Amino acid sequence: MLENVQSEVESRVDYYQFERICDELQRALDREKQAQDLLNEQNNQLKSLTDILHQTQNEKDFIQDKFNQTLQNDKYSKEKIQQLTKSQQQMDENVKRAEKAIRLVVR
Repeated sequence: MLENVQSEVESRVDYYQFERICDELQRALDREKQAQDLLNEQNNQLKSLTDILHQTQNEKDFIQDKFNQTLQNDKYSKEKIQQLTKSQQQMDENVKRAEKAIRLVVR
């Protein structure tokens, strides 16, 4: 029985050693909480950057669509200018022929 008590006493942890272990565990827990806070902050920053990236992509797509529309309008306008120029030339030729015809009739 005395051996059991002596064995039990020897296997017990000293109070100061127990206190040091608890302090170390508390510091480890505090470091873990700090690391978790940093991860949460980085996650929030990543989410914010992702939102900015999506918004920027949407704006880029919008601008590209407007640019494409402008190119189409420019092409359409150039075609219309060519058509109008050709019509103007034909009208000028018709006017010249009409003037010649009138001159012939007047003589």
